[in-house]
Amino acid sequence: MDDEIKEFEACNLDVVSINDSLQVTVADDPNPSNYYSRVQNIEEGKLFIAWPTQRGIRLAARVEEKLNFTFLRDGIPFMFSGIVYEKDGGSLPQITIIPVAPVVRTQRRQNFRMKCLMPVEITWTEYSSGTDKGREKIQKITTSTYDLSAGGVGIRNSKSIPEGTLGEIRLNLPDGNPVIRIPCRIAYTEKLPENPSMSHTGIQFLAISEREKARVVRYLYHLQIQSLKL
Repeated sequence: MDDEIKEFEACNLDVVSINDSLQVTVADDPNPSNYYSRVQNIEEGKLFIAWPTQRGIRLAARVEEKLNFTFLRDGIPFMFSGIVYEKDGGSLPQITIIPVAPVVRTQRRQNFRMKCLMPVEITWTEYSSGTDKGREKIQKITTSTYDLSAGGVGIRNSKSIPEGTLGEIRLNLPDGNPVIRIPCRIAYTEKLPENPSMSHTGIQFLAISEREKARVVRYLYHLQIQSLKL
C-alpha cells in the first residue's frame, strides 16, 4: 500500500480538497448504486471521508475494496479510484481511502434538448454546519421535467437546489422499460422572472451508460418526429 500512496502523491492529490462532495460507487459492481460522501481530511496521501450513504443507508464497504469517486472542480466533473484502508464506525463514521489512480477530467458534450414532461425524482445529501457539523440529511424532489437531452434535464420547482450539488436522478421514460437511475450534478439554478417563487434548475447527468443514453436519444427522436407531424 505504501507504494500506492507514493504513486498517487506523484500524480495530482492537490486537485482534491477538504469538504469536496463525493459520489461513490463500488468499482467491481456491474450495476453499481450511487452513494454520497464528503472529504473530511487529507493527510499523508490518504483521504478521510464521511462514510458513504444512500438514502441514509451506509455503503457496505470492505477493507481493501476498490471504490470509484466523482467530484466537481469549478463545475467540471473529475474521477479517481481508491481502496478502503480503514473504517471507523464511531459517532461520526468515516472511511480512510488510499487513492490508487490519478484524478482525471471526464468528457463534456453538447446535446440536443427538447421540451417534454415526464416524472423525475432527484435526491441529494445535505451536510449540516455549526454544532451539528457533519450530520447528513437526505433531500428529495419529485416533479416533472421541463426539457430533456442526452446530457441532462431541466426542471421547474418551488424548491431550489444549490449549484454544484451532487445527487441522483430517477428518470421515468415512457418507453415501457425500468426507471433510469443516473448520478447527477446541479449545473445552475435561477429564479423565473415571471414567477420568482419558482426556480428553473439545470441538471447534468454524470456517468450515464451508453445503454441509458441510447434510450434517451431514441425518446428524443420520437418527440422530434411527433413535433414534425403537428
